[in-house]
Amino acid sequence: MKPTVRAAFFLTLFLALASCDLDDGPVAPDYGPEVSVEEIYRAMENLYRDSDPLQTKVGAFVHFRTTDTIAGGQLIFHAADTGHTVVRRVESECITTFHIVEKRYTHKQDGTSDLLTRELELPFQTSSSGSCASTDAVTPKALPTLKLTSDEPVRVTFHYLREWETRGPAPEAVRARPQGNPNCLGIPNCELTYRHVSFDLVYWDSPHGSLTRLEYVTSPDIPQISGFNMAPIFFYIPGLFKSCLTQMMPLGDGDLETLVTECQEVVDFTYEAEPNPTPTP
Repeated sequence: MKPTVRAAFFLTLFLALASCDLDDGPVAPDYGPEVSVEEIYRAMENLYRDSDPLQTKVGAFVHFRTTDTIAGGQLIFHAADTGHTVVRRVESECITTFHIVEKRYTHKQDGTSDLLTRELELPFQTSSSGSCASTDAVTPKALPTLKLTSDEPVRVTFHYLREWETRGPAPEAVRARPQGNPNCLGIPNCELTYRHVSFDLVYWDSPHGSLTRLEYVTSPDIPQISGFNMAPIFFYIPGLFKSCLTQMMPLGDGDLETLVTECQEVVDFTYEAEPNPTPTP
């Protein structure tokens, strides 16, 4: 089954360890030198190497926007706006759990929006001794993944791994907040550190394979609950600022395809409670 940009993207890095024989057929395209799955894990873990999600305060808030870009920018559609607010922190012997209220506005082509409000839990394992040795919680310093399944084993390869770091302005909504936060939430020069990782993933569901380009950007300077329920593969990446997935998608029932990119990007955040956080319809 070919992965899709929406939630039907049934693929994880764990599939890289499975393989199957391909039928004879056309020569496969040259996707460039392969990169090992171990290198992908190393690069992803480096994105949040000094993250400490447990320092997140009750009231911390992140607003990220989902944008679909079609045919190289000929059509751009803001598909959704999602706000996550930490409303409660619960401590136990083994686990610290953040309770997060999610407000998600899904936008329609006619200009209206549907609102979904729900409370989610993000648990962290804070002890591994005794009875705490095995839980389903996230370990703050380990890469948590969403273990999905595919219909049958397929081979997955990785290519063109890139890593770089930049400095750049905070989101416009953070820079524009004048009341109570005249100094951009205390962020020096209103600039953030951004860590980038991108790579190509080839899903060998046919002799020629299908390519998906993935890009992840994190920042140690934003609330580290950002990245929860935000990336197409990973359940949670601490401090995720932006994730993008690009691939060719079919047009209707025919053989034509077009390039589609779906991105989730943080457009606003606060470190603690604000009176009127976004998003709004």
